[in-house]
Amino acid sequence: MPDIDKDRYIFRIGDVFPAEDPVARFLVSLSTGLNDLLFVNRLLVPDPHWGLLRREATPEENIFLLRQGLSAVWELLLLFRESSKPVTIRGEEVGPSAVATFLVALPPPARQFVDLLRGFDDPESKFRRTAAQVRNHTWHYPPPGSKELRRALKARASDLGVLELGEKMPSIRANFADLVALEHLTRFIGDDCEALAELFRALADATTAFVHLAQYALDAWLAKLPEDVVRRYGAGDPFPPDVEAELNGRDHSAAT
Repeated sequence: MPDIDKDRYIFRIGDVFPAEDPVARFLVSLSTGLNDLLFVNRLLVPDPHWGLLRREATPEENIFLLRQGLSAVWELLLLFRESSKPVTIRGEEVGPSAVATFLVALPPPARQFVDLLRGFDDPESKFRRTAAQVRNHTWHYPPPGSKELRRALKARASDLGVLELGEKMPSIRANFADLVALEHLTRFIGDDCEALAELFRALADATTAFVHLAQYALDAWLAKLPEDVVRRYGAGDPFPPDVEAELNGRDHSAAT
């Protein structure tokens, strides 16, 4: 169920995000990335109100969450890059894409986040190379034939590995695999504390840029719709009984 303590917008998905509209499809993908990044951020950053962990993350948990955050950012950078490519016919450019036109029309505060994200997508950027490395070689589990897996194993060959086996299934932990994943994380930046701290800062900046840009983009998209398409409910305002019943039925179906 939506959180009644927040402003909420209710609509039929097809009315707001029609399947044949490329900008609508882009915004749905962007929103999926928004959800993922915010969820990872709530796990990664201790916060008394929004944090999801009851304590600070362990080093192993930090590696996992950093992998998830970097992979999500890389996927979103790919989304922006592919969606912004000019339209071509028979190999010739004929104009900007619908998504590129939409992004250019956003207000100046939003466009500064577009520019910031394009900087993160610089091929020479260590952050971009790290995000791609992490997504390609730790988000996907590399097969035995992977050259990068072989390289990472050789690099960590002299490290002390640990396999923990408790009495119950959740207690099993292959700590040695975390070290191999860490090797992918640090390939382009080094594994000293300052390099990792800089990676965290860059991830935080990229996450902030994507979240703010998504908010501006969704606001702009909703603002152009007829008033009868989207219903707004302020914080604390209850839904009408018919809306409440439909949402409760949907949540019950998802749970079962």
